[in-house]
Amino acid sequence: MDFVIVAAFACLISYVVYATDVFGGLLNSRLSIALGNWSYSVYLLHAPAHYAVMAAFAASGYSVRSLDVSDARLLILATALGVVALSAVQHKHFERPARGLLLHPAPGLAV
Repeated sequence: MDFVIVAAFACLISYVVYATDVFGGLLNSRLSIALGNWSYSVYLLHAPAHYAVMAAFAASGYSVRSLDVSDARLLILATALGVVALSAVQHKHFERPARGLLLHPAPGLAV
């Protein structure tokens, strides 16, 4: 089953590279490319963000289990948007400069 999934993603990537229709344009949009660039930061920050939200609820004495469905969905959306925003900042101010230092270290700096 893993092979089928990997092959499907390879086909999707190949399609996106050469697509000129609306769907291909959407996947090649600036937003999609930015989300792809931020994806590693999202991966790094989603668990700490979840922990922080749960800890804040626990500290306030308000149970997450008491949320109704619409409030829970709103909390998930707000947390996801917060993670994406923090990921954009982390990518710009940490990942890109760190990548630059690793690829082009300052003279006399051993890496």
